[in-house]
Amino acid sequence: MKRCHLYLLLGMLIMLPMVTLHAQTLPCTPNEVTAGFAQAAQSGALETWAAGYGQSTCPANIKNGASAMAAAYFAMSATMIPFISPSDPSVLNPVFGWQPGGAVGNSYDLTLYPGELSLIADAGTYPSSFPMLIYPFQGNFQVAVRLDFQTDGPRYHGAGIGFRAAQDQSIGDWIVLMSHFGSGGLEIRSDFLETQNLSHVNYANSIVYLRITKHGTLFSAEYSTDGANWVTLVSNSVISLPSDVEIFLYTYSTNGEGVIARFSEFSIVAR
Repeated sequence: MKRCHLYLLLGMLIMLPMVTLHAQTLPCTPNEVTAGFAQAAQSGALETWAAGYGQSTCPANIKNGASAMAAAYFAMSATMIPFISPSDPSVLNPVFGWQPGGAVGNSYDLTLYPGELSLIADAGTYPSSFPMLIYPFQGNFQVAVRLDFQTDGPRYHGAGIGFRAAQDQSIGDWIVLMSHFGSGGLEIRSDFLETQNLSHVNYANSIVYLRITKHGTLFSAEYSTDGANWVTLVSNSVISLPSDVEIFLYTYSTNGEGVIARFSEFSIVAR
């Protein structure tokens, strides 16, 4: 997406007067919105800027335009990270860490589906012996991944993306975005043992895009069928995790059969 597309979004805006929100004057004319966007992007405050318009009394087309500009900017800034090593396509990219879990049959494969990571979980790996691919990160972020996961087994086979405090082995403290329970839907939890389910939706497709945003003590989780149009599962939920975290991809089996989850299009942007 080219940067000029951001300014094409201003076609959504019309000339309107100034409004006031919590004693802060927000401009609602296209030129002023454009200037505010540029300033917020340069100072690293674009998310706050967009949230301000979302809560303002500006007309809907102004608020939607501001939100679309911010989303487009973040999408352009996202870094796609390949799973394969730049020097050897048969080797895992060294920016990732591999945690095999406690089952002998846990593994990963970079050749079954070119450009994808196939994460393989042995039978009965839930809740404590499943494999994970780990990506360390410091600070605020938005991370997204495409997942292809289909199983004929129990609905509670699972695969997805999550994050935790760096090197934290306590599964009760993890923040996890579940993707699939076989054909049982999508779920977001604030722990791994199903005691803090924050949201659940029915979802029957094998392919889903997952996205998590962490900003300070808040996180949001979304899913998409195409990677472009996102549906919110959780918005600005409070967490108590440090700045240093580990983002992880995972899959597990809940019965006597193993499972394979296919991950691709892993991207992250600092927020």
